[in-house]
Amino acid sequence: MKKLDVPQSGSQASTTASRNRFGQYNRTRAMPTQPRTAAQTAVRANLTEVSRAWGQLTDADRAAWNSYAASHPRTDSLGQTIVLTGHMMFVAINVLNLQAGGAIQNAVPNGDIVDSLVITVDDGSAAGLTVLSDAAVPVQAKILMYASPPTSAGRAFNGDYRLVKTLAGTGSIDQPVLTANDLSAKFGTLAAGQKFFLSFQVVQGGNTSTQTRLALVLT
Repeated sequence: MKKLDVPQSGSQASTTASRNRFGQYNRTRAMPTQPRTAAQTAVRANLTEVSRAWGQLTDADRAAWNSYAASHPRTDSLGQTIVLTGHMMFVAINVLNLQAGGAIQNAVPNGDIVDSLVITVDDGSAAGLTVLSDAAVPVQAKILMYASPPTSAGRAFNGDYRLVKTLAGTGSIDQPVLTANDLSAKFGTLAAGQKFFLSFQVVQGGNTSTQTRLALVLT
């Protein structure tokens, strides 16, 4: 049921508050299932590892993370600016580090600006899809590439992004960052008319770029 109300997210009793491109709405709460795919198991393992690492920090390290979180607000799924706790920031950054193939870092990020990925679709066909980086990504940086499951071309809103792959920057222009093989390995055989919502993020030393997003209909 669509409603006009303050931004809300989460469940209470039998009702769940959520949002889509049209705004806030309520729906009947559904009890989630617990499929244990390889990707879900990996995410849960990363969360467990990072949370354990937080408990092993020194008091000075935790104070530094609390200070860093207070001075680096984020935007949540409802579009609101929020301030994370030090623990939440530590987990958010280090889960990305692990996804990118890096290690957990105890020190807060140094604050270096990481440029967002600038991309070009070189080939948009189901057989030869190739997305390139227009600007050189440093070899010390990692690119995380996310995609939605395939959907119909008429869909305009998506909230389901799944990690497809990570790769290291090469320091060269026109680096391939996504191919048809990447998507088909994740979601199965591709076909003309399928639409994918894509998201790219660059991670370096715990510093992250803003996400570069693209909606693409395969030809």
